[in-house]
Amino acid sequence: MALSSDETIKREIIDTIGVEINEFVARIFPEGSNDDQKLFEDGGLTFKDGHFTYGSCDCVYLKKTEDKEIPIIAIEGSDCLNRGSSGNAQYQRVHHALGAVINGIIGVYYLKKGKHKIQPDLYAITYKISEAYNTPYLVTSDLNVIKKILTLMDQNKDRLEQYICEYLKKSYSIWDDKFN
Repeated sequence: MALSSDETIKREIIDTIGVEINEFVARIFPEGSNDDQKLFEDGGLTFKDGHFTYGSCDCVYLKKTEDKEIPIIAIEGSDCLNRGSSGNAQYQRVHHALGAVINGIIGVYYLKKGKHKIQPDLYAITYKISEAYNTPYLVTSDLNVIKKILTLMDQNKDRLEQYICEYLKKSYSIWDDKFN
């Protein structure tokens, strides 16, 4: 039996980045669990702002302290590029990681490489969200981008900031090139 899109993405995240990387641990739930729909502070993968609750993410890397778990990166993933989604369906999940970004947590919308390309507009949307909330929101089809962020976060804050800034600029240029 084939894996669902959700399970495919979650397994790929863990296989590529790992359950633990440096001091960060993945909070991720198996297919069929509804625990991701709980708020992060209640053990889930969903973030809210005021009274508005955003969609649940697929994985959150967090840092454990003695008394709490601090979310570091929230990832929303999709296999839509392999499942016939060349247009609007790619936009449907942007709001999932947006809840994390609004709360000052790095957000990543991961679209697994497939037969379709990421819509260039997604790069502009997440770039502008990053500017508006002063928190990075990245679109990628490469899980190594997330792994690099988690590695730099633990090693070199200046290089981390430079890496994210360059990634966002490069992403925005994809939209800019298409628009022009």
